Amino acid sequence: MKEELNLNGNQYSLFQAFYNVGYIVFQIPSMLLLSRPKYARVFLPTMEVLWSILTFAQCKINSAETIYGTRFLLGVLETPVASGSLYILSSWYRPDELFKRAGVWYISNNAGVMFGGYLQAAAYNHLNGVGGMAGWRWLFIIDGCISLPIAIIGYVIFPGLPTSSKPFWLSEQQHALARQRMSDEGVEESKPISLKMLKRTFTHWHFYVAVLCYIL
Repeated sequence: MKEELNLNGNQYSLFQAFYNVGYIVFQIPSMLLLSRPKYARVFLPTMEVLWSILTFAQCKINSAETIYGTRFLLGVLETPVASGSLYILSSWYRPDELFKRAGVWYISNNAGVMFGGYLQAAAYNHLNGVGGMAGWRWLFIIDGCISLPIAIIGYVIFPGLPTSSKPFWLSEQQHALARQRMSDEGVEESKPISLKMLKRTFTHWHFYVAVLCYIL
């Protein structure tokens, strides 16, 4: 990629900067949408489908400026993945159950990153020049082929919140039990976004401490 697109060190730094800008700007709106029962079941799968399509499109990038734009959009589309997945888990599992599930999520995430490196090396070594494309371009195609079917399946199996519509794979009794379990733990149902809720968020010190810690 470096030689084909004539990239330099400063541009590599800007690639991550544009990603971070997209991630930071959309993080709060993303979580607000994901926390709405009406949207929770479709929001994350939709973001993943769009991420997969954008991943396919990256096999055709031809300039640093194009990468700036795609990196920004990737940052936007990845906002609900980490924090959103853990939020969904915490909406279904009690505190004494959550740490095991969160641990599996973190292990799986890091394992994916590790195997992604091996996949990248294999794509470059064995697909470089195939179809007239460099190996790094094939990597985006492979990533898209893996991600898109899983994202589409998410529309069927992703449960959203207990207060969302019932997934087909849960019975009415199981769905009611899931709601009751969280109610017994003192978890309240999500309320509609309002000026009162936004004011409460931005006038409490917790928000600013959390943001500052994340930035640092």
